[in-house]
Amino acid sequence: MIKKILKFLNIEVQTKNSPDNDSLTTEMYLDLSDNKKNEICQQLNPYDPNEWEIFKAIEKKFNEEYGEHEAIDKVFCGLAPGLGPYNSINVDIKKGKKRIDLPKVYFGFPVVKHYESKKRKKTTANKGEHP
Repeated sequence: MIKKILKFLNIEVQTKNSPDNDSLTTEMYLDLSDNKKNEICQQLNPYDPNEWEIFKAIEKKFNEEYGEHEAIDKVFCGLAPGLGPYNSINVDIKKGKKRIDLPKVYFGFPVVKHYESKKRKKTTANKGEHP
């Protein structure tokens, strides 16, 4: 897949670690225009070790910029749960904390907020009784 992306962008890649010269590095990704990042983001494969480094670099940058806010519980850059194969920055937001304004897109990755909900109390029924 990455060969098609690089060909589309007319990027010639030459890296030591890539004998077939078809890897998009984190540095190359970060140097792309915002429009190109938006186009490429959904074509990245989180299961490819070279491309996974891009996900982790974006996650680190996001955490450095927003991670200290009291409302943010966890940040994960990868596939969004429940949305199918959709690359995104997934942000777990704590309930009852100060509101935070996050970008809709961060370095080409859509930001998906997951809000904490009330936890239901677990009830256990005694043997022979109906709940």
